[in-house]
Amino acid sequence: MPMLDDRPSGPVPPLPIPPWTRSGGSGLPPEGPELADPLPARAPCSARCTVSPRIAAARRISDAGPLSGLQGPMHTARHRRPQQHQTHMAVTVLNETDSEALVEALNRCRTLPSPPGIAIQVVQLAQDPEAGLAEVADLICKDPALATRILRAANSPLYARNREITNLRQALMVLGLHATLSLALGFSLVAGIKKGEQDSLDYPLFWRRAVLAAMVSRALAEHLELDHSDDVFLIGLLQDIGMLALDRAFADYGELFGEATDHDDLAERERARFGSDHAAVGHWLLAKWGLPDFLCRAVGASHDPEGTRDMVPAQRDAVRCVSVSSSIADIFLSQGDREERIRKAARLAQTRLGVEAEAFTSLIESICEHWPETTRVYDLSVEHDFDPDAIMEEARDVLLVRNLHAIQQANEYRDRAESLEERNRTLEMKNRLDGLTNLYNRAYFEERIAEEFGLSDSHGWPLSLAFLDLDHFKRINDTYGHQVGDEVLRSVADVIMNTVRNTDIPCRYGGEEFVVVIPGYGADQAIHACERVRRRVAETPHALVNGEPVHCTLSVGLATHNGPRRFEGHADLGRAADRAVYAAKLGGRNRTVLYDTDSGD
Repeated sequence: MPMLDDRPSGPVPPLPIPPWTRSGGSGLPPEGPELADPLPARAPCSARCTVSPRIAAARRISDAGPLSGLQGPMHTARHRRPQQHQTHMAVTVLNETDSEALVEALNRCRTLPSPPGIAIQVVQLAQDPEAGLAEVADLICKDPALATRILRAANSPLYARNREITNLRQALMVLGLHATLSLALGFSLVAGIKKGEQDSLDYPLFWRRAVLAAMVSRALAEHLELDHSDDVFLIGLLQDIGMLALDRAFADYGELFGEATDHDDLAERERARFGSDHAAVGHWLLAKWGLPDFLCRAVGASHDPEGTRDMVPAQRDAVRCVSVSSSIADIFLSQGDREERIRKAARLAQTRLGVEAEAFTSLIESICEHWPETTRVYDLSVEHDFDPDAIMEEARDVLLVRNLHAIQQANEYRDRAESLEERNRTLEMKNRLDGLTNLYNRAYFEERIAEEFGLSDSHGWPLSLAFLDLDHFKRINDTYGHQVGDEVLRSVADVIMNTVRNTDIPCRYGGEEFVVVIPGYGADQAIHACERVRRRVAETPHALVNGEPVHCTLSVGLATHNGPRRFEGHADLGRAADRAVYAAKLGGRNRTVLYDTDSGD
């Protein structure tokens, strides 16, 4: 590789470094923005059995905020919380034993990797507390290639969707704001940072390894049931970005890279040569880019999980997932004997994360299964691709033949303490739910219908609203008593919850009245959805009294904004749906009536 005048190749003497990069600092200059306290990991589903899977899925979409959910509380236009002081980590960008010459060489290099313009806009939007669905859609639409990749990802098996996503609105609803922003940043960086004429590293291979490690990081996070696995994916994707900076700043980095036997050996050689490794340089580089502070710190700690003791549990687990991902990625990219690499990766996964042999084998199978689709989504080169069948066969042999009993005994019980912030989040969610039916309550409905109407109005997306009223419910209370009446209400709520989409918003409006906000559906689709709910409620026995089933029916009133008719405000849309349900009652009950069509209004 040609030598550059501003890239030193000789020894670098140790000198002081800027004060904000030392222990306890934020990794940013003093004027950098202060960010909120990190959030802890989500408790396993079994610990939150009072909330159904569909409500939980809808809640994740409505609550997920901008980039770096592990950084701190979600900031959205409808859920704002006061910022708190940042929890500092033990890991720093570059410690005091590092060479000032390294910092000077990096600062002097005029060809350091820099994020493309769209990536910068994504970062800025992700840190905007007012950012919402509309702003994200507007930004992504400016880059057709990025919009195409987002749609491709939403339709891929990576997100396990059952129906085709045909437009960006649907993609954002399915993925959620948080995942969309993380994907957008990852896509733009992989596509925008290209190999220069004097770079010695193989950039296609670098990004293949980066995406592979990111997949492993997310799979491990999902195995641990961590919140915000897309953040962990992004950390895994960027954990080695410092290599590109070192390659641009030092002419002999390619030679050093080529001499390394594996990832750990490369880090040791970097520390011997430069006084620091590419993880610390990656922290420094990402801070210069203005990425969220936790993401920068996590990249800096990605090769030293022991330096995460000052983090909250969710952050520690995220970094440990990333620290294991490199060893697992090496299994897939190794050209020689993989046996030792498989053994090493399995040991790390067990001791650091409690992943036992069976789960480790399943993780390898999952990566092999999803890798072809991932290469398509990220437009990665498939030259010299690995043989998934050969890797799976070898992994099974190693993990079955080798005695992993000692590994499986280590760290059998791992601490998963909940923090005060997690308890506050749980309490906040309980305040949004109806105590009897576990659907969202009326106050939350009023909040969401106003927001969804605004989005529908500004983007021209359809928005449907359904009012559902139990027929002759007073007769059930009078005949069987209020205890049976409450049982019927809970049963009807369960049917509604398990029949609507996970992007719909089912609520109890009051008494025997329910309401469902249906974003993105026009009148025809909404009628079909309401009829499906009505039929299932009518077919389901909702209680047993003296061995006899208690049945009931629904009258449904439906109104659609941005269909054949537009409404002035969400209150008008609500009044129209209410008139339609009244028309359904007059028409004989147990039917669905669309406002302005069947209601005669």
